[in-house]
Amino acid sequence: MFEAAEKIREINSAVKNAETVIEDQTATTGDSTTAIQKITARIADLHAAVSQQTGSVNNSSAGIEQMIANIQSVTGNVQRINSACQDLLAAANLGKGKIEESNTLIEHVVESSTMLMDANKVISSIAAQTNLLAMNAAIEAAHAGSAGSGFAVVADEIRSLAEKSSKQSSIVNSQLKEVRTAIENAFAASRDASSGFDNVLGLITTVTDMEKETSSAMEEQRIGSDQVAQTLSEMKQTTELVNAAAQELADDSSRLNQAITDLKECSERVRREMDAIMGDTLAMNATFEEVAELKKYNSEIFKSVSTQVGRFIL
Repeated sequence: MFEAAEKIREINSAVKNAETVIEDQTATTGDSTTAIQKITARIADLHAAVSQQTGSVNNSSAGIEQMIANIQSVTGNVQRINSACQDLLAAANLGKGKIEESNTLIEHVVESSTMLMDANKVISSIAAQTNLLAMNAAIEAAHAGSAGSGFAVVADEIRSLAEKSSKQSSIVNSQLKEVRTAIENAFAASRDASSGFDNVLGLITTVTDMEKETSSAMEEQRIGSDQVAQTLSEMKQTTELVNAAAQELADDSSRLNQAITDLKECSERVRREMDAIMGDTLAMNATFEEVAELKKYNSEIFKSVSTQVGRFIL
């Protein structure tokens, strides 16, 4: 009987220890649940931040793609401008060549007009000398009297032709001067046009150089934009992986939270069962104590009865 009571007390002590462990486990489970809930909240915040970042990356990618399209359009325009500048440069060079040819021809015309003026001077000089000779012949014919009358008529005609030649030479000389002046003005205008073509060629060359620099800068910008687009694409892929991992982690945290909740409920049930066992062991212990008291009481009664019976022994 005493051994059974001792075993009951040992069971009671073990149940108390188990109940303490279960209470500690329940408290720890509660702390774990709180921690998991905080982690789940942080994961939700992370998921929202990653989703927002994904949207920003998508918007940035769209902007970069639009910028690349604009760069390609500008590059195409610059290339067309370059082609037009090359055509304009060729036309300007051709025009300059034509002007130089015109200048050469004008120089020849100037030289020819100079020769004509020199020839006209010779004609004018001959006419003057002829006129002088005609006058001398007329004087000699007059001195000859009737014998020189025929010669006088010829001398008069020669003088008349000489005067006409002199007048015509004067007119030709005036016209040649006007022509020479016009040619010189044309030559000056041609030189100005040639100088203007030189300026145009210089401007075209400057525009061509600027176009080349612009084209080079646009190409560098395009390469940089392609690199940015590639980086954004990689960032987008990484963000999607992080987003998927965050979602998976959130799902795992939710399942872990549910498992801990189930464990907590199981611990509560075990604690209640242990409380029931504790109550039963306490009741059994009380019963054993009552039995022990009854045994002691019965033993005393038995001793008393034995003593009383012993008195009647013969």
